Parts: sequence; C-alpha cells; structure tokens
Amino acid sequence: MYLCVSGFLPESTYDDSLKFELDLDSCFNEQVVQLLGHKNLNEMSAAEWLLDKEQLAKISELIGQALPTNLKMFIGVLAWGNADFLKADGRNVRQAGKTSGRV
Repeated sequence: MYLCVSGFLPESTYDDSLKFELDLDSCFNEQVVQLLGHKNLNEMSAAEWLLDKEQLAKISELIGQALPTNLKMFIGVLAWGNADFLKADGRNVRQAGKTSGRV
C-alpha cells in the first residue's frame, strides 16, 4: 500500500476533475501517518483525508517536493498495482490525465 496525494479545484461546481496526483514512495508512509495523527496505514485507508495548509507544508518538506497550495488537497491509501508509474527522483509519480506530479 502507498499514500497518494490528490488535488482538485477549490469550490468548483463546473470542474471536479483531478488536477494533481502524486504517489508517495512507501518509505514516507510511517512518517506521514504519524504527521497526520493516525495510528497506522490501515486506519488511514478508511477514507480520503482533506489536508490543511500546515499538513500540506509538512508533507512537502518531508518529501522534498513542492506541492500545490492553490488546490483542495487530499491524501489517501491505495493498493499496489493500480496504476502505471514513472520514476522521478526516487518517487513514484502516477499520470492522471495530463498530470504527472505537477500542476
């Protein structure tokens, strides 16, 4: 299992399509789970979690990659094998439409 950060336009009733998606390398799982105050990855798998600006900044610092601040950002748990991956700086990046870990 791995963590996936996704972003959508804030308060948009016309466009609810995915604007950003980044699959985090599993080496960050435990640190992100603790940072968000969950007990474990299984507990986090119960839902997609809305990230506030502070949580987003901490995750960004942890993974060493800027994350969009202009989108409504969520994090959730996905099972391995659901996506095509591209290696980028040691992290797994999944393409969603035209998104490849960048906005």
